[in-house]
Amino acid sequence: MRREDWLARLYQVVEAGAAVPFAFGSQDCGRFAARCVDAITGSDWERELAGQYVDERTAIRFLARAGGINAAVTERLGPPIAVLEAGRGDVCLLPGEDGPGLGVCLGATVAALRPEGVRYVPLAAALQAWRV
Repeated sequence: MRREDWLARLYQVVEAGAAVPFAFGSQDCGRFAARCVDAITGSDWERELAGQYVDERTAIRFLARAGGINAAVTERLGPPIAVLEAGRGDVCLLPGEDGPGLGVCLGATVAALRPEGVRYVPLAAALQAWRV
């Protein structure tokens, strides 16, 4: 269930994400997506991820144990939806030079936290999406 003020909260998280340098285990794409979901719904997904990995090496192990990034997100958010059905606040999987990453749909674009900062990419570039 989305909070009444979910959209304002979502944009606050996206803006704050641009101000903090990328760091596996604290400011990475998974934590960014979880923080966005938490802002929208009031869940504790980011807190639950906090003890799972602390750097790139442990993030890779965490995702391997989970069956991959798709399986990890599906376990939390349910079955994926068609990318072009994604709406504001939905989580998206994006391709990346260093492997796929998560972002959040803002409409026609997806905000994604990458090592170079928050990037905005067209929704059509997403590989997968999940309804929040």
